[in-house]
Amino acid sequence: MGVLRPLGIRLFGHDKVKILNGGRDKWKAESREMTREVPKYPRTNYPVPTRRYDKEIRAFADEALAQSKASKPLIDVRSPGEYKGEITHMPEYPQEGVLRAVIFQARKACRGKRR
Repeated sequence: MGVLRPLGIRLFGHDKVKILNGGRDKWKAESREMTREVPKYPRTNYPVPTRRYDKEIRAFADEALAQSKASKPLIDVRSPGEYKGEITHMPEYPQEGVLRAVIFQARKACRGKRR
């Protein structure tokens, strides 16, 4: 998930978002304290954001195109598998939707060759 979840949370106006540097694996490697206890928090009234903050957080196609045309750098954060279209997200998550699409396209191509 990396920084996608915190960015998604920011997208809806939540200001106090932190990213754990190195993730759970690093936390474990450093022998930091872990627990299975479920925390208990007092009931509260949490304000629901009234709008999305897309313009402040996201880059849209026209902005990326302008950046590219100006010969300014673009950073592609996709993994090699995502770049090649082999996966749509982290390997830990099911890719069945992608696989169904690949199978569908393969069947479609095979049907065209039989004629």
